[in-house]
Amino acid sequence: MSTYIERENWSEASKRSYAYHYSRVVYEDITYVCRKCSKTAVFTGEEQKESYEVKKNYIWQRRTLCGQCNAELYKLKVKNLALQERWAKEKKSLQRDFYFIGEWLSVIEQFPAYGSRIGGSMGARLRMLLASALNPSIERTVVGKPPTAAHVKR
Repeated sequence: MSTYIERENWSEASKRSYAYHYSRVVYEDITYVCRKCSKTAVFTGEEQKESYEVKKNYIWQRRTLCGQCNAELYKLKVKNLALQERWAKEKKSLQRDFYFIGEWLSVIEQFPAYGSRIGGSMGARLRMLLASALNPSIERTVVGKPPTAAHVKR
């Protein structure tokens, strides 16, 4: 089944690309390997039409995750957003809640497997908070300086 290209429905950025002037008239299925699970997947012509003409994604954007891994990544992003919102509301009390910190850290640490850079600096902050929650003798005095033991003289 051929899925015809309707370039006038592309995003403005896609219309400025070389592909806008390319003579291809139908979307062709693109086979790729999922970067997470290494399974072979297909970016079908119908999916391309939806992505480029309805969702207005940039025309040179390509899939890197299969449908299942993409759904898992979406769930992780939703969970991460919920944890961020809770953190924003209850930061003072959550800084000592090592169950919450551990849960959020476990979510953040899953993103690199999907090729995502979400939560890099927050992961470092959560690891520091988790260490101080588990070992109260570690104090954080100045932002940007490493934690120090309270009993060590300087």
